[in-house]
Amino acid sequence: MTVYIRNYIDESERRFNEAVYVTSLGGLWSSDQTLNSDPTVYLDAEFGSLRAEGASEVNVYFNIWGDPSYDIPSQFAVTDFDDADDGIESFVWIRPTKDCTIYVQSIITKVSYDAVSNKYLLSTNPADVIEGEFGSRQIRYGADDAVKWVLVRANRLAVPSSPASQRYSIGVRVRIVYDSEVGIANVARPTITMLNDLFLNNFSREVVGLIPEVFLAQDFIELDNTVSFPLARLIDVSFATAGTVEDKYEASQYLDSESDFDPNDSSTYSTLISAETAETLETLQWLSHFRGRELLVTYEPSTNGEEWTEFVLDESELDSTHVLASSAISSSGFSGGTDGYFRWQVETGFYGHNAGTITAMISAIQLLLSETKTVSYTVGTNEITFETKIGETFASDVLGLIVGDENPYILQVIEPARPLGMVIHHELVA
Repeated sequence: MTVYIRNYIDESERRFNEAVYVTSLGGLWSSDQTLNSDPTVYLDAEFGSLRAEGASEVNVYFNIWGDPSYDIPSQFAVTDFDDADDGIESFVWIRPTKDCTIYVQSIITKVSYDAVSNKYLLSTNPADVIEGEFGSRQIRYGADDAVKWVLVRANRLAVPSSPASQRYSIGVRVRIVYDSEVGIANVARPTITMLNDLFLNNFSREVVGLIPEVFLAQDFIELDNTVSFPLARLIDVSFATAGTVEDKYEASQYLDSESDFDPNDSSTYSTLISAETAETLETLQWLSHFRGRELLVTYEPSTNGEEWTEFVLDESELDSTHVLASSAISSSGFSGGTDGYFRWQVETGFYGHNAGTITAMISAIQLLLSETKTVSYTVGTNEITFETKIGETFASDVLGLIVGDENPYILQVIEPARPLGMVIHHELVA
């Protein structure tokens, strides 16, 4: 399925087998009977469940509050601004032990954002609570049937279209009515989604538009307690990654001058091919192969045969493993952190096919310089000595270095750009 479900229930609110939630079930979850966490009954390997028991009829509530003036709703189950006039579907997995009828209902309550607590707060006006129709399912066990999990869906509930700026907290009520005797039911993995979020998958939306009208009309018919848009959802599942492939294809296109390409405007650059605008680390790692070397995480820190050392970016502590710290006392250090360092590698290739040149080594050194970033050098027999100003060189004062000393961080950052057979030296100058 697509990943466009916004109004989901956060895992921290449905992972019932964690000890911390055992003691706080009166928060997001409540019941008119006994409600306990059940770490031994799982719907899958990841989540536990809530065990409801104690009467021939049991009601279990998620995110529905008796005192909205005091309680704070789930911040993960609030409608978005563009959900106005959309519909809500709620799903709950339930495991009853006896013959029963299960009812599931969606309920929305107006919320307002509180800038002080940085949370959404429920309205205290009863008129601001909207209840949907119950969806239901009967469970009948035969003599040899095993107790099983069933998925029960609430009838869809419409989000008011006016005002469009209003947001709602979404709650779920589960009502279990046993036929003849008290039973036990486990409740797990409540999920809330908006109906139209399905069509945020651009590729699937385009394909749906090609369906013959007679099938499309049937697919969009509204029936209670049924999956909405079943054919469209099947297409969405079948082409779950096609939209991503299409997006990557579009991102890979270069824009020429006739398409308003502007070399001074990075928004016109490709987000797949341009190192400056690539959106993810995975994209940068892919691009680095075209530069002849993977993005560096470790490298030999000097030309003196020392062991390989892993460097860590953006650290305040300066030692043998924190090479490119960005918080040196007297200089800015390497600007851009990990992201900027990786983009520099892809853009220049100075650690790849462009390595081994004076330009590559100077550019690497300048990563750890501030202000004028002045670099001088002298070439000898099989050796090169670089000079940088002590006041501009990263971490020199932190390390207690003086004019004439060698800064080990300069040697480390220059190493991958060093030409084979050349010994590199560094000296701080006034």
